[in-house]
Amino acid sequence: MQRPSLSIDRTPPWSPLLGGLLLTLALPAACTRPSAEPLKVQQGQGNAVVVEVVVEDPAQPADPDKVQPKKPAKAKKLDQPDPADPLRYRRLALFSTSGEFDGYIGAVREAYQREIGSRRSARGLGGLSAGGAPAPPTSTAAPEAAASAADGADKADASITNNQESGVDEGDIVKAVGDFFVILRRGRLFSVRQRDAGDPTLTAVGRADAYPRGSSRGTWYDEMLIHRDRIIVIGYSYAVGGTEVGLFRLGADGAITHEATRFLRSNDYYSSRNYASRLIGSKLIFYMPYYLSYHGAGKPPLPAVTSWQPGRRRARPWTEILSKLEVYRPVQRTLTPTLHTVVQCDLAQPSFDCTARAVIGPYSRTFYVARDAVYIWVAPGHGGYLGADDGARAQTSPAYLYRMPILGGEVTAARARGNPIDQFSFKLGADRQLNVLLTAQGGGDWMGNPERGARGRLALLRLPPAAFSTAPAAAQSWRYTIVPRPDKGHTLQNRFVGNWVLWGAGAGWWRQADNGGRLYATNVRRPADVRELSLDHGVDRIEAMGADAVVVGSGKRDLFFTSIALSDDPTVRHTWVRANAAQGETRSHGFFFLPTRGGGGTLGLPVRTAGRPGLHLVHGSAEVVFLRVSPGLRFASLGTLASRATGAVQDGCVVSCVDWYGNARPIFFRGRVFALLGYELVEGRLHGDGDGLAEQARISFLQPATRARPFFE
Repeated sequence: MQRPSLSIDRTPPWSPLLGGLLLTLALPAACTRPSAEPLKVQQGQGNAVVVEVVVEDPAQPADPDKVQPKKPAKAKKLDQPDPADPLRYRRLALFSTSGEFDGYIGAVREAYQREIGSRRSARGLGGLSAGGAPAPPTSTAAPEAAASAADGADKADASITNNQESGVDEGDIVKAVGDFFVILRRGRLFSVRQRDAGDPTLTAVGRADAYPRGSSRGTWYDEMLIHRDRIIVIGYSYAVGGTEVGLFRLGADGAITHEATRFLRSNDYYSSRNYASRLIGSKLIFYMPYYLSYHGAGKPPLPAVTSWQPGRRRARPWTEILSKLEVYRPVQRTLTPTLHTVVQCDLAQPSFDCTARAVIGPYSRTFYVARDAVYIWVAPGHGGYLGADDGARAQTSPAYLYRMPILGGEVTAARARGNPIDQFSFKLGADRQLNVLLTAQGGGDWMGNPERGARGRLALLRLPPAAFSTAPAAAQSWRYTIVPRPDKGHTLQNRFVGNWVLWGAGAGWWRQADNGGRLYATNVRRPADVRELSLDHGVDRIEAMGADAVVVGSGKRDLFFTSIALSDDPTVRHTWVRANAAQGETRSHGFFFLPTRGGGGTLGLPVRTAGRPGLHLVHGSAEVVFLRVSPGLRFASLGTLASRATGAVQDGCVVSCVDWYGNARPIFFRGRVFALLGYELVEGRLHGDGDGLAEQARISFLQPATRARPFFE
């Protein structure tokens, strides 16, 4: 599936509601961008779960920069496909020979023709798109900052990204490095100096195109990470057909210099909630899905790497980065075999060398990155990508949760039921148990599936490390606990905060918001004891505030912030209302909370005047609201930092011209408060009593003024 094509919106084609919305909004011309099964578990007495704590390694994970990866064992030739089904194996292992891999692809081709191809031909239905992908149908961890902006702390290395896991940085549109902010927007990189010789300043300094010279067509530039002075931009190129990795250097003067652009053959990784890239130490990690096109006489190409040739204005020929003997054989039956690929690159090395590992499974997936492993939940069926992935089998086949260690070693898996809502459905606890909130029916977190609303009952699953092996066994029924499903709202939200998991439902992207809603919370150590809290609004965002939480949601006209105290008895502490407003950013990175010594802190969230859901995708945010949070979790308004931009900005955009990953962020850095609003960066100053915020400085970093340019210079 693709993000919409040139002069067609980047609207997921499976969503007529969102498609109609964005077509009505008349997006600017842009380049191409884009079922689960019921839970079958048995409840124990009183819905209770027997908690089995298995501690394999109570210490912190080893430093990934100092440990050499271990190579997984090769598959044994004696291992054969399951006699009952030639499309799956009983053990998780690498293909032992190229012939074994080719034999599997041939078996899938035959099964497809037998089970689906003949029926589709009879009906005149299409099979695959030309690109080889299936044709579409007609934190919880609080940021590691110890003081608020009011405390004047100088945390030069503090992250300004609202990361899900401590120590796992996520790709974002703005990063702080030394005396600079680096910003990614609409196919360009910008640097802004915020300190000069120790004194605060706000000066636009550097600028560079995110695309290489001679190529400005067909790529969406989504995320950025920084390691020391190296800038890594992650995007997806439809022109080349793969994940694009742009490499840049940030000079001591703030100048941005392009080094190289690499491509990795893949399908589009886009998710409306998840982020493709992570950085753990010097290890760059990102997830790539890649559909194995087995139609036709030729062999399906595998993930490969290439680089851009500026002089020739095209990419070099592909070089495979993953061989057939480095692919894990499928333990799941599927007629849409997809390589769920994790790529790892060491940024501490002067060269940009990467390794990849992949498992074969159905297309539907949700992935979560902890400090020591990448977890990929792969479920059968995925919302009609091929109509019915495996027919009735999708209703009876289990899902598989794969564990790929960051430092190498064997890939293992566990069998389970259901599907997570998104990456926030996962949390690796301090006791090494993996907690996952599941819904009976859902399509994974690819494209905009989480916004469609997962269906069916909900359950909490707790898995110990021993549950993962190369001979995956089904999770015992007593490891699931059925929990209540919200009876109001359309789109589910969930988040782990400490040992608590919270969930509820809200309006989503395109639904009319209602007044009133419910929030549910349970402690993973006693999951049958679910607490239900009544709210004046729906649940559209759940965020950690230290050991407590805030729930943000819309009513019919207003935007609500409700604090939740999490102790032995979760309670609603306070609700603050922003009249006639809606969220300006729905992604997790649009929010930030900075704790204060002694409790409480400061939070920021982009908002805009009330309007139809989905407007955040094309109009951005009008302002960032800042709230003081007392130790007792009461909110007090500090004020707003607002945009002065009116109407469309004439930036001469030629690529990546819709802000799918947002354009607004609250920023707390070195005791200062900022708001990123489109091309504006605004600094605020707290009043002497700390009860108000006034504008201190403002710049537009789109300098100099940009004229429209042709696609190829």
